[in-house]
Amino acid sequence: MPPCCRPPRRARLLLFALTLLLLALAAALAPRVARGAEREEQELVAEAAFVADTLPPGGRDLVASLGATSGDPGLSPRVQLAIGAGPRLGFTVDVGVAPARGGLALEAPAASVKLLLRAPGFDRTGVSLSLDLFGGPTFAQSEAGLGVGLVRGVGPLTVRTALWGASPVGAFAPHAHAGASAALAAGSRVHLLAETVADLDGDAPAVAAGPTVKVQVAEAISFSASALLGMTAAADDAAVLFQLAHSL
Repeated sequence: MPPCCRPPRRARLLLFALTLLLLALAAALAPRVARGAEREEQELVAEAAFVADTLPPGGRDLVASLGATSGDPGLSPRVQLAIGAGPRLGFTVDVGVAPARGGLALEAPAASVKLLLRAPGFDRTGVSLSLDLFGGPTFAQSEAGLGVGLVRGVGPLTVRTALWGASPVGAFAPHAHAGASAALAAGSRVHLLAETVADLDGDAPAVAAGPTVKVQVAEAISFSASALLGMTAAADDAAVLFQLAHSL
């Protein structure tokens, strides 16, 4: 990113400090993993923050999120409803919320159908598929997307990979994204996640990586904090994402 177009130094430092805080929290919680594994049956941790999530939801959840990147001074609040329609089928519907004259306005709606083609486990690789539609200012500017994901338990980790692509409805102009993650349960209420994502558009991919900490704060409520640091010149310096989920 050219120096003229970079965000203010203070904003970059704040985002970097938040990332370091998340990493420190993850490191502090990591020793609980061994103790937790002795007390509890090992489980798959199907978490995703920035990697395309192709797995169907396991229940009904209402999720409020707030994201920001160092390349954009604004915040990006969104609300999502996730509905599981059985062990192999699920739906998500989400929309952005933006301030408007006299109140709030809804923008950038999206909907997905998620299919589990093969169930995952510690001895088998699960395969899932996501069909997505992203609303634009006009129907021709809306985008249709397709994602394929793999998930498998490897030792104490749940490893996921995903490849996702989309194109405007009115013209075939595809763009693609890829990602991989490793997650583990640090006790019954804390999940730790490390992700790497890449935007494959253009000559040089925009690659970023970072951690997520998810805490079950109540029986039906969880909170997660995620951060990404740009690893290549084409990527944003940093991004953060906060999510509050309520099981319905």
